[in-house]
Amino acid sequence: TSGDIEAIVRGRHHDVFRILGPHETATGWQVRTFQPQAESVSVLVDGKVIPMERQHPGGFFAADLEGGRHPYKLRITDSHAVT
Repeated sequence: TSGDIEAIVRGRHHDVFRILGPHETATGWQVRTFQPQAESVSVLVDGKVIPMERQHPGGFFAADLEGGRHPYKLRITDSHAVT
């Protein structure tokens, strides 16, 4: 919810892992991350690079993925480098 996102961005959420990370949805799964220094974030899964949507200007990103949950990595780009 927007209240959860706001609490994470402000550093006041009491259970961030209930919101962040991979979560099942009705159509597949969603990956969420908080990267306040990031200009962009992508999910790397099954050989694909999927851009994440910035859902809050403070650095909250999410991406909806189809199918079952798979191992993934994040590609984070800030003003200095890609990690």
